[in-house]
Amino acid sequence: MGRRTFDVVAGFPGPWPFGDRPCFVATHRPLPAVSAPVQAVSGDIGAMVAAAKAAAGGLDVYIDGGALIRQALSADLVDALTLTTVPVVLGLWKAICSSAVICGCTSARAAEVELVDES
Repeated sequence: MGRRTFDVVAGFPGPWPFGDRPCFVATHRPLPAVSAPVQAVSGDIGAMVAAAKAAAGGLDVYIDGGALIRQALSADLVDALTLTTVPVVLGLWKAICSSAVICGCTSARAAEVELVDES
């Protein structure tokens, strides 16, 4: 996850929401101590995703944070994308995909989109 996302999640009340799953935080700043397996990482998105996949031992890897998601999409590292919409404006946010070129979304990739209404 990105550093801004980490800071928000670390501020949630209660226990660390990801339990004992390894968590990599893309940052250049030191991380505060949390009672969870959290590690600061930096560098190329491909290398960070490869490290997360190795730590996951064949299980799925979850990428969180707008900037990281954009980078992973552009590098074609995303197999599935879940977008959650909230009918209330929660404050300032960064768009995940401000243009098809930035996301790497081509017409072939756009055809793979499946909309699911779970309301």
